[in-house]
Amino acid sequence: MFKWLYEKIEIFKEREIRIFGVPVVQYGQRTLLGGVKERYFRIFHKSLEHQFLDYILSFIPKEHDYIFLIRCNGLGENYLLNFMIDEMIQKKGIKNPCFVSHRDVYRDLFAMWNDIPFYKDPSLSLKHWNEILLHPVYRYKGKTFYVYHTTLKESQNFLALNFAPNSDAHYIEHVIKRSGCKIQYKKPRISDDVITSINEKTKTLNKKKFVFFVPEAKGTKLLPESFWKDLAENFIKKGYDVFVNTADGICNYGKSAKTSLAEMYYLASLSKAIVSIRCGITEILSPLSVPKHVLYTHYRCEDVSAEQILRLTTIKKYPAVKEKTVFEYNTEGEDMDKISKTIIKGVTK
Repeated sequence: MFKWLYEKIEIFKEREIRIFGVPVVQYGQRTLLGGVKERYFRIFHKSLEHQFLDYILSFIPKEHDYIFLIRCNGLGENYLLNFMIDEMIQKKGIKNPCFVSHRDVYRDLFAMWNDIPFYKDPSLSLKHWNEILLHPVYRYKGKTFYVYHTTLKESQNFLALNFAPNSDAHYIEHVIKRSGCKIQYKKPRISDDVITSINEKTKTLNKKKFVFFVPEAKGTKLLPESFWKDLAENFIKKGYDVFVNTADGICNYGKSAKTSLAEMYYLASLSKAIVSIRCGITEILSPLSVPKHVLYTHYRCEDVSAEQILRLTTIKKYPAVKEKTVFEYNTEGEDMDKISKTIIKGVTK
């Protein structure tokens, strides 16, 4: 009720108290270079937000006038930015943009579609990004910082709105509304170096007859490894190779390798079919003409059912997707053996 008057911000062991939005007291313990711990107490000091923005400015070139702060930890939302950013740049009159993120994987993601420079935050965690960035836009020292696609608080409200019981709007519609730009799809750029690299990494894979598995996800609950293992064994019995895409490139029931997103995309495009749990990678692979069998599970962090996720985030609504290539399954409370047989029949017919 009185948050506009008094607000306390906590990040690990650091605290900031604000009165009418103005930082009054900062105290706590922070870690300096070399791991040294320092206790401190300050009054009327620069806000944690401005300290954060100064930190960002310390490692990016001075010429950038518009900094996209990629707070969102999901591949899917950041994938969509590739198709809205041209309009954003035009509408806002941006001259020299750049991306900054706490995760290096987004360097690969944006490079597949854009030439905009990318810089990785070398030391701060996602918690810093989530707790410090309280506003969607900052104008500071002659530059604009845009938090994509929402702040943490906005994101929580965003999810509550998207997955409300009476909601019918697809997730993409909310992202578009928040960003104020239309989605204009463009094909990814796959270089000869990427093709050479992935061919080298997958020498033993039968690229004329294989199925591409995506069993990992961060936002939704995982299916048992036994499901994937049995599915792989059944494909192998029918003469197919199986490539399993994992974060570390290790798998005990199929062939695997650690790949970049561009390498993954190219390899998946060669497959006879993609079998994927619903995740951000599913969205990246969605425009491929390869048949895609997508498995929906319960949301991991919220009380959101597989049925809701399927209805409100169906892959069929994503840019450049041919609906006839998408086969979707609600796995909650369903016979997984029956789903497995349906997938095998659909691929091998």
